[in-house]
Amino acid sequence: MRNRLDSIGRSLLPHTPALGMLVAFSLILTWPLVRDPRHVLYSWGDPVFQAWTLAWNWHALTTNPAGIFDANVFYPWHNTLAYSDHLFGQTLLVLPVLVLPGEGILANNIAVLLAIILSGLFMYLLVYDLTGNRVAGILAGVAFAFAPPRMAHLEHLHLLSMYLPPLMLLCLRRITVTSGHHRLWWAAGLGAVFFLQGLSGVYMLYFSVIMLLIAGTVYLVFATLERSRHLLDSVLLAATACAIAGLLLVPSLLPYLRVNNELGFEREEFEVSFWSAKRFDYFAATPDNRLWNQTTADNFFHIERALFPGLFLIVLALVGLTHPRFRREKWVLLAIVTGAVVLSFGLTAMIFGRETTFPYRW
Repeated sequence: MRNRLDSIGRSLLPHTPALGMLVAFSLILTWPLVRDPRHVLYSWGDPVFQAWTLAWNWHALTTNPAGIFDANVFYPWHNTLAYSDHLFGQTLLVLPVLVLPGEGILANNIAVLLAIILSGLFMYLLVYDLTGNRVAGILAGVAFAFAPPRMAHLEHLHLLSMYLPPLMLLCLRRITVTSGHHRLWWAAGLGAVFFLQGLSGVYMLYFSVIMLLIAGTVYLVFATLERSRHLLDSVLLAATACAIAGLLLVPSLLPYLRVNNELGFEREEFEVSFWSAKRFDYFAATPDNRLWNQTTADNFFHIERALFPGLFLIVLALVGLTHPRFRREKWVLLAIVTGAVVLSFGLTAMIFGRETTFPYRW
């Protein structure tokens, strides 16, 4: 066991400069949170609610774990924690802080910083695994962690907590290129990461399922084209690992179903249509984006629909598509991006002056 830990330590050591850069960027770009993380919040809206959620989770875990979803709000209703994301995964990340009495704000701020840092780190590891190039990994990590649409949501911890999808794709890829007990270990890793994502938010779990379905479909296409039994078995193994993890998540998902059945909590069709992306949203940055605000100001509607990723990122993505290596993986990633954009347009979209039904309706 000691030899294995030493081996893991040696393999992680070369990546410490990248981690250091991501930490430094996170502290700078979330200023002034780091100046006084015990008292400063990005806003006095959602972060206050998130701080309460983290504090409640710790209180319930130490007093009545079975009643954790019956939070101390909206009495006498039950399952009131399921009125929003439960943030179990984020609670686990900041447990050492929550042990300290009255440090909910500090816990929320540290959770925000960790969400950004881990997003960059896991994307770095995915791209480094693909390319073997640390510079490419760092660029991808920074682009993913600090993309304008993510920075617009610094007050939304549940949306920031999308650091595990790159790790899922890394595990999925390793399943397809390894064999024997190594492949089983990577499958177990995929299941564990999928489970942790489920604990970190229902939104991101939903998105992760769609992402994995798209990636799995592309791998199945390649399995058919290459007549590869190994690739087919890899996809089935990955699906089995995620299915097992999904079953383990059922207890944390049932309260949401009960709330939906009892109170009818759901998005109405007009809400989905109103908040769905419009084509100009992908050319819109938030007003506090100093680089692109003036250029894209006419397209801005709301931070929920400010989706411009930055010109540099688009250029790098196009360069990556022309690279002769990674034939499977670049089509997997392109399919995920394309699927995400298409689904973001919601139920319908105008194409050549005609309203066309889009896949989100399915």
